Amino acid sequence: MPNPFFYGGRIEKTDNFVGRRAELRIIFSALDTFAEGQAQHISIVGERRIGKSSLLYHVTQVYNEYLRFPHHYRFVFVDLDNTHTHTLSGLLTFILKQLELPFSKQVSLVRFNDIIETFHEKSRMQSVLCLDEFEHLANRKEEFPNIVYETFRSLGSNNKIAYITASKAPLFDLIHQSNMTSTFPNIFTQLLLGEFTESEVNELVQRGKFCDHPFTGTEIKYMRLFGGKHPYRLQVAGEKIYSQKTSSDPIDWKKVKNSIDKQIKQSGIERHNNWYDTIKRTITSFLMSLGRAVLETRKSKNDISDSTALWWGVITIVIALLILFGLLPLGWLCSAPLKLDAGQKQDKLCSRRSARCPGQEEILGRSSKQR
Repeated sequence: MPNPFFYGGRIEKTDNFVGRRAELRIIFSALDTFAEGQAQHISIVGERRIGKSSLLYHVTQVYNEYLRFPHHYRFVFVDLDNTHTHTLSGLLTFILKQLELPFSKQVSLVRFNDIIETFHEKSRMQSVLCLDEFEHLANRKEEFPNIVYETFRSLGSNNKIAYITASKAPLFDLIHQSNMTSTFPNIFTQLLLGEFTESEVNELVQRGKFCDHPFTGTEIKYMRLFGGKHPYRLQVAGEKIYSQKTSSDPIDWKKVKNSIDKQIKQSGIERHNNWYDTIKRTITSFLMSLGRAVLETRKSKNDISDSTALWWGVITIVIALLILFGLLPLGWLCSAPLKLDAGQKQDKLCSRRSARCPGQEEILGRSSKQR
């Protein structure tokens, strides 16, 4: 094969796509429930040049291999950096064209909503919108005001459309940085996209062995050294080494490294990972998941905002640490801060331990009198 390494933009040929099997399983597991009438929405979040667009586009190409009923789905990939999608009318028109649905020249938000609902009810087809570069939508708040996101949320919550978005920042941050109050981000599950795993690195670098200028063991070692586990850096390293191999001169590794560093700098990403942002996103995602798990016993998942989930996650961790270090008695959990229903939930909690919680008899006694 010719040069197997590519970094010019999103990868569109499925044969050139490498790895991300765990992420694909998560995405298609969520989409599989759509055929049964329950839409789940995924927000892919990751740093610049980590492969978000390539993954999102790949989803639209390989769904036949993952979904149980692929013929029930219609996928639309929307590049929000495309000038045709920079206006509301342009975006709605583009989506309807890709879905091959009839519409008038001027598509209003209300008309778009009606067309999608009618299409879903009559055909029972599941429409999946893959919205790439979501920042471009959020940054144009004059063209895409709150009502747009609320309409999109309504279609998603009512299982008429499933969304997969790709962005550098979480949707909640993008919406609220634009001073909007939409709860559209609340229907999403966030999927953090990071660097390659070791097996994915191996899969990519091994391609160098089977091209028309096969890489030696030393050349693959340098590709790993220069690229690390970052998909874009690995592709750049592989391409630069391949280019050097096409000449008859010995490889000048200093020249190769300088060429790689220059390309990395031009791409807008730092030479080293921004580990602080990666750790911050990981911790935030964990706290939000923990907070949702706590709150979902009392509220519908769609009613929980990201900020509420985050704060409840923090509160849960603080309480656990206070109990662990003996600063808060374990029996506190059985007292009344949550005002549990007539002592019944208190009894459930306390029955898990051999000893009754302090004050439980008093709580149950008051409960009996109230009945």
